Amino acid sequence: MASDTGKQIGSVIRGDTFGVPPEGIVIRQEDPSHPLHKSHMARVDPKNPEFVALLEGMRTLGWPTGSFVFIFTEDTGETFKDENGKTQKRKLSIAATGKRRITAARIVNEEWRKAKDPRYPIVVPCVITKDPIMAENIENSYRAADPPLVRARRFLTSVDVLGAQAAAASNGFSSVKEAEAAVELLKEDPDLQGAVNRLEVPLGLAAAASKLGREKAKEALAEATDPKTGRIDGKKLKSAVKTAKKTAAATNGKRIKIMSGKEVVEIRKTLAKAEIDQKFVALLDYLLGKKNALDGYPALHKAIVGDLEQA
Repeated sequence: MASDTGKQIGSVIRGDTFGVPPEGIVIRQEDPSHPLHKSHMARVDPKNPEFVALLEGMRTLGWPTGSFVFIFTEDTGETFKDENGKTQKRKLSIAATGKRRITAARIVNEEWRKAKDPRYPIVVPCVITKDPIMAENIENSYRAADPPLVRARRFLTSVDVLGAQAAAASNGFSSVKEAEAAVELLKEDPDLQGAVNRLEVPLGLAAAASKLGREKAKEALAEATDPKTGRIDGKKLKSAVKTAKKTAAATNGKRIKIMSGKEVVEIRKTLAKAEIDQKFVALLDYLLGKKNALDGYPALHKAIVGDLEQA
């Protein structure tokens, strides 16, 4: 930051931010021998919904504006000549914080590079720290994910300005569909909303419950609620929703599959060759559009065409 600018904004210290390619930042937790390797890999698993949301956000918005990571450096023992011909020590840039964001940036960079996307490359804003453990602990202690329905309200307030895709990504949703599902839940029973915000019930499951109707959803929620703790068991809710769907399907009856015209024609050909009362063939002809097909069968004509004409 320039000294004049610092004075203008009232800064009492001066700091420097460095732009480092994510591929050039070492993440120690990626080493299988690291004690936190499994935990880190689970957090950046492509099937992890939170990481999926982070990836989608970065694909849409690039590196989050105003976001930076702390790094620390280690000497490699190597030297190199800079652009001015001065000998410099080569150092490793090692991530103290932002490991998920750095991993996502690497993935998106590779996608953009292959697609020749003009936004390539993403460069990570970095601040050097001499106390990486403290930096990581402070970031973790301050982190608190906003409840899904709080983010849904933010999505609603920003969608007209940013557009649906950018609004969804910037509010931590993996897709516009997920954001819209969260918005729909703003109309649902407060108990279901509370379960979603407490992260007891995933958005997808809550959306499935809401489709049962408010009363049925409330019944399913009550069935899955522990009477002692008041907590909702996600597995029990999923089972209750599934049972409610089956009951509704049985009550409403299965939907009748209508034959295509081609299938009816094939049946007509088969019946025409068979030793069967030809009025059935005539009925199929009528259904296929031959309006005078029932003329030779007065009783059938009256039963079908007569009733239709009166209707």
